[in-house]
Parts: sequence; structure tokens; C-alpha cells
Amino acid sequence: MRHLLNIYDLLDIIGCFVLVFFFNPYFTVMPYAAVIFALIWLFIAFCIDNERLRKAFTTMPIVLSALFIVVLICNRLSGRIEGINTHDIMLLFIIAFSNYYFILEDANRQNRLLKASILYIVLIIVNTFVQFSINPMISRVLSSGSTEIVRQYGSPFTASYFTIYALLTLFAGLITVYKNTRNRAILFLALLIIVFLIKSQYTIAVILSLANIFLVAVYPDSKRQLKSFFVIIFVSICIIFVLTNIQSILVWAIRSLNGNTMSKRLNEVLQIIQKGGLLDHSDSTNRVKYFGFSLKAFSSHPIFGIGFKDNYFMRIIGGHSTFADILGEYGLIGGIPYIGTFVTYYRNIIKKYSQEDAFIYNFIFFNYCLISILNTSEHVNTYILIFLIAPMMAKLKTVRWKIKIYIGSRNAY
Repeated sequence: MRHLLNIYDLLDIIGCFVLVFFFNPYFTVMPYAAVIFALIWLFIAFCIDNERLRKAFTTMPIVLSALFIVVLICNRLSGRIEGINTHDIMLLFIIAFSNYYFILEDANRQNRLLKASILYIVLIIVNTFVQFSINPMISRVLSSGSTEIVRQYGSPFTASYFTIYALLTLFAGLITVYKNTRNRAILFLALLIIVFLIKSQYTIAVILSLANIFLVAVYPDSKRQLKSFFVIIFVSICIIFVLTNIQSILVWAIRSLNGNTMSKRLNEVLQIIQKGGLLDHSDSTNRVKYFGFSLKAFSSHPIFGIGFKDNYFMRIIGGHSTFADILGEYGLIGGIPYIGTFVTYYRNIIKKYSQEDAFIYNFIFFNYCLISILNTSEHVNTYILIFLIAPMMAKLKTVRWKIKIYIGSRNAY
């Protein structure tokens, strides 16, 4: 029996490495490390836990993810796309990996993975904060997502564009967990992330973070959540729309008021915003235009899409909304299995939660969907968070760290 326990311990240790290498901001440069650990984990799991592994690979999200990969392969063979996104291939394994640990329903084994991910995230935040303090422009340079740029300026401990938006999704879950548990470690991690997000200079990330804080602060007791859920979602969308389009709204208001005193006051506010650089690199007009490119491509080729080549980026395909881009590139043939993968996974996992825990994951999943509409999220950093880290956090609520803090002399205790 002890021998079996040692084998399962080894499987979980390798699982921690799998999780860390998939959340690694340097993944695009060194994907082979994640693949090697994933294959080792699969081999050991197959040898000692074949039945549970089989169940992990026979769920609807797995089927839809595999179908999307088939669509990618067919598009590649027909020359409609120039390459297959490695992150979408890895999505199949990430879902199976997550399914295994949730079929297991062993809090201690899940806790190991959650602790490993939290420790790694803290290291990433601290190192990246230092890097951004030394050279603030690194944040904008890494936002390109280019493998060459990541290789030159990034590292396994320097957050990339996708890591930052994954952390935004994590932040949404943390503040929700804190509201239910009042755990100070959770609060500390949430504060660490919000300071980091502000430092990263991503306008939408900051706006969504502040919107999340507002939503959690005003949200009623979990027992009444269904009654007001859609009202608060509507309010949050309105707030996000106003904040991301504040310059256009102020210009419209100034023109409408002509020469009135209020017009002068609004003009002063507009000048402060422009001179303060609050809208640098975040032109919402361009973002709407890019979003429109993908929707236009989808409307013109709704079944199979138009494919994707390098010269399509920000010309025919906007590249600023994962859901819209997938529909534009692959049409309903690709869009339904891709988006369906997330929807069916959500439906499967939400059944395992109590009402209070379900609200936590609802909030996380809502943030992920919002990010996927407003930005790109087609990356293993985001996948590993939404499919594994976030569900464990929602289910376990908090991690029991065995750390005691003494104030003054230990003898007093």
C-alpha cells in the first residue's frame, strides 16, 4: 500500500511540473519541456490509474477539443492556414489533465497542484514587477506575443501579455473567495496581483480589475445570487463600455453642449485624460474596428471561415478578440467546437460545486469570456488557469499554508 502511495505522490509531483511548465510565460520558446513532462505524467497515470485516465479522456469537452484540432489539421492540409497553433493542440491534454484530478475528488492531491501554481505565480509577479520597474517599456514590448520578442526579453519568471490576462482572471476569483472566507493570505495575493496589473500598463486589465472589485463589493449574499446576477453583469458591461470609450463620450458631450459652462468643465477633464496618457495604447475605436474585421470575415464565410495567414492580421482578421477571430478564421465548423469546449466544460464542472462555490467559478468564467471577447486568450497560460487552477481554487476555496506568524516573543504563546 505504501508503495502505491509513493507512486501517486510521484505522479502528483510530475503533475506540479506539468502545471508550472504550461503556465510558464516562456512556453512559446520552450514548449518541449511541457510536452516531455506531460508525456511522462500520461505514461505513469496510464500504468497505475488506467480506468480514471480513460474517463478523463472521454468527456464532451475532450470530444469537442479533438474536433477543433481536426478542423485545424484540415485547414492546414488545404493551405487555408499557414500553421497550427500549438496552444490549441495542448488544450486537449490540459482538459484531460484537469478531468483526472476532478474525477479523483481528492482535496489533498488537488491541494498540491494548487500550492505549486500559487507559489510559481508569486515568483512571476515579484520578478516581473522588478523588471517593469527597471524598464517599464518591457511590458509594451512583450505585448506583441512574438516568440522572438519573448525569447529576447522574457523568461520563465517574466509575465507575458497572456500571463497578465490569466492573472486578471485569477484576481477575479481571489476577491470572490476572500469575500466568502476572509482569509488574509488570499487578500494578500489579490492585492499583490492588482498592484502588478496597474504596473503592467494594460488599460483593459486595470479597468476589468476595478470593475471586479466593484462587483464583489456590491454583490449580495450568495443565497440571493441568482436573483441579481444578470443585473450586475449588465451594470458591469455598462461600466466597462463607459470607461473604455470615455474619450469619445466626452467629445460627444462637449459638442452637444456647445459653449456652455459644463462643456468647458468636460473639456478640462478630456485634456487631463489626454495629457495624463491614460488612453495610451488603448484606442477603443481601433479595437472596435479590429473586432469588426473578424465579424465581417465570419459574415462573409459563416460556414468555413476565411482561414488565416500572416498578412490577414489586423487587416482581414482583427486579432483582438479570440471568439470573433476563431469564427472569422474557421466559421461555424471551427467556432462551435472551440467555444463549445469551454461551455461544456463549464456545465460539467459547475455541477460539482455547492451554490457558494459555483458563484466563485461563475465569476471567474464570466471574466474569462469577457476577456476572450475584448482580447486574445488563445494561449496555454489562460487555458491552464481556466481549466485547472481556477476550478481548484473555487472548489477548495483556500489553501492551508502551515505558516505561523509570531509578534514579539514566542514565549508569549
